[in-house]
Amino acid sequence: MKINRLSYLAVLPLLACGCVSSESPYRDPGEVRGTSTDFTSYDFQQCAVAMVDSMLSSGSLDRKIARQFPANSVPLVAVLPVSNHTYKIFDLRSMTVAIETRLSNSEKFEFVDRGAEQTLIDDKLHDADSPLTGDAGVTDFGNHQRTDYILTGELNEIREKDGRTRESYYKLTMKLLNKKTGKIDWSDEKELRKVSRRPAVGW
Repeated sequence: MKINRLSYLAVLPLLACGCVSSESPYRDPGEVRGTSTDFTSYDFQQCAVAMVDSMLSSGSLDRKIARQFPANSVPLVAVLPVSNHTYKIFDLRSMTVAIETRLSNSEKFEFVDRGAEQTLIDDKLHDADSPLTGDAGVTDFGNHQRTDYILTGELNEIREKDGRTRESYYKLTMKLLNKKTGKIDWSDEKELRKVSRRPAVGW
């Protein structure tokens, strides 16, 4: 089978481009990309930073902690996963972990991972029943400190469409519940509004 020489020369550069790419696959995690109104990794970061900055800079929360806890003591917080009330199914656990990590690095709070508690309990029960573990090596359940606060959050979304324009409004609300008083010692919201417009042809 003979191949036309001109056709071969025209196709050769396309084949070369398809086989080798000099573009790096890595991107800056904070880089804004895309034109979608979906909740993105950049939005995750914005919300996590906003909540951390709000809690750490809250003079009202500082005064409440100073009144309720001894000097130099650090409140223990149980962090619950952020609830997803958007139109898209995704796990917000990564946002919860990001908030927890940034706050713990401030040394203003200590944290308990509620999701890992059952694993801890199962491990302790296994140690208690195992003939390989002596009494001295078994941790008493009563030695664990009770939490002072519960940090909760939820992400809500409202969608609107008007002709070629689509709009999504997101609101992250977080609350710090004082277990002793039953009151909310801190709460804040982060709002995001994303708009996309489809071209005259397509979409």
